[in-house]
Amino acid sequence: MPFFKKAGGVVIALSLLLAGCGANSKENSGGSPESSASGSAATSSNEKVNLRMTWWGNQKRADLTMQVIELFENKYPNVSIASEFMAQDVYADKIKTQMAGRSEPDLIVMGNDYIDYAARGVLVDLTPYVGNEIQIGHFEDSFINPGRMDGKLFGLNLGNNGVGLIYNKTMIGDAGISLPESMDWVQLEEFGKELAAKLGKGKYAFADQSSLNEYFELYLRQQGKSLNADGKVGFEPQDAANWFAMWERFRKQGIIPPAEISAAHVELSAETSTLTEGVTAMVFRYLNQLPAFQDAVQDELDLITPPKGDESGKDGLWLHPGQYITISANSKYPKEAALFANFMINDPEATQILGSDRGISISSTVREALKPTLSASQLKMFEYFENVIAKADPMPKAMPTGDWNGALGKAAMKVAFAKATPEEAGKEVYEAALKTLK
Repeated sequence: MPFFKKAGGVVIALSLLLAGCGANSKENSGGSPESSASGSAATSSNEKVNLRMTWWGNQKRADLTMQVIELFENKYPNVSIASEFMAQDVYADKIKTQMAGRSEPDLIVMGNDYIDYAARGVLVDLTPYVGNEIQIGHFEDSFINPGRMDGKLFGLNLGNNGVGLIYNKTMIGDAGISLPESMDWVQLEEFGKELAAKLGKGKYAFADQSSLNEYFELYLRQQGKSLNADGKVGFEPQDAANWFAMWERFRKQGIIPPAEISAAHVELSAETSTLTEGVTAMVFRYLNQLPAFQDAVQDELDLITPPKGDESGKDGLWLHPGQYITISANSKYPKEAALFANFMINDPEATQILGSDRGISISSTVREALKPTLSASQLKMFEYFENVIAKADPMPKAMPTGDWNGALGKAAMKVAFAKATPEEAGKEVYEAALKTLK
């Protein structure tokens, strides 16, 4: 296939670069990548091992992941991995159902909700495999530590990520509007009003994303607050009320779509976004999604930083692990599962195949080697990461699910459909946070 022919030169370059980085790597129990890449950590038995792996995402992600699975199976012929994947909006519920029935796959890709499962004891602590099946000593601690909880390692970071505003550069340019390089929330509102007026009927400046936990977290961080402040609620009901009131104001001014349109779009991916339908010009998303959004439209897209705090001027951004690969505590073959998890982040050919689909590689060596192969949208993503996200603060403490799960979204919809005032919704969200962190 042409893809593999194109990849070959970079794979060789990656192999040489990774082999040469051992002398400069940290010397700790995590070791260096060359042992896993060369296969010295291979399974010592010829026993046939059958694993299952699950993840969320589109067909492109599935194709890339299955290529890596095939590559791994060729290197370790006694191991086979059956794959399962599904859309993001149904993935979390599926995992919960499988966990409840003890029928979950061996290898599970998770987001920050891994902490809920780790706390319940249903994920494998990967620490005993570090230095053997798993090699992480050459990675920065800031890239590995988000997968740790209570001194144990439960997930391997599959790629760095961060948040930003994906915007339709062509649409905004055709409207005759200049997009400022940086805005606070007041300036964003003014820009939104001007843009919506220029775009005309049926077009809106932004998507309604009042339901997104990450966006609300950003808003709070800009004020020195957070969702989860070391196990305690880090905001007040009025903070949430102010958040909902701002979006209600956007809605009334025609900056964002009416409730009926917004309710029909999940705004979690390119497949479910008003931006890719040409209805809105800007959405708040993770930077690794830019290529998928770009592939879905003819217009040129780009990235800009989200609005800053009105008074503080803080951006509130953080370095966000894209996804984690975790292992079920019910797996009969945790050693082999750990070997594959390591393969995903260390094998030169595997990292070349996966590229930046799940985020920017946690290896600077891999990032540099990948750059010559990147598309225009991928280059924009890398530049945004290096210029903005790489300099951001550590990731905030994640909010456990529990009563919080869906609370912000439900309250946001009540406000959008005039079933609750911003103050009522703010109180509802705060009480859900209290119950979750009690």
